[in-house]
Amino acid sequence: MMKSISKTFFEEFKTKRFRDKRGYIEIGCENDSITIKKSFSRVNVFRGLHIQIPPFSQSKYIWVQEGEIIDLCLNLNYESEGFGEYKLITITPKNGVFHIPPYMAHGYFSTKPSKFNYICTGRYSSKHEISIKPSNAIFKELGVKESLIMSDKDSEGMNMNNSIKKFRDIRW
Repeated sequence: MMKSISKTFFEEFKTKRFRDKRGYIEIGCENDSITIKKSFSRVNVFRGLHIQIPPFSQSKYIWVQEGEIIDLCLNLNYESEGFGEYKLITITPKNGVFHIPPYMAHGYFSTKPSKFNYICTGRYSSKHEISIKPSNAIFKELGVKESLIMSDKDSEGMNMNNSIKKFRDIRW
């Protein structure tokens, strides 16, 4: 015979969903050690670039459940050889899971309607988050041809050159 386990043994998280012109984002779990999110983005949506500075830096584990994105990472670790460099990679459900280190500003562009999942280590802190707007050259490289769909926060983000200057003083 199985014994019932008290509800206090398990912690249940209620999913929170936020919708806007880009699609939606769901926060499935958020506590001091982990944040689990899922988003749906329409075609031509750009989300990011986002980074949290110490002591609230976050590593991310990302994967595409449905659709296709072009992922963008900007290296903001001044002590690394690749400081200030960015990389683009196309990700589909076939690719598996990718790790984004805490010193990388991260964002993505939806080339198709896409469901995107991520697990972040640590708690989200709006006070420690910085939004960085990619340069027009990067948007061109991403293949943006129509009107780009971005949040106000992202479209008003710090420009990349200023962010690179700012991160010279931050140590990971």
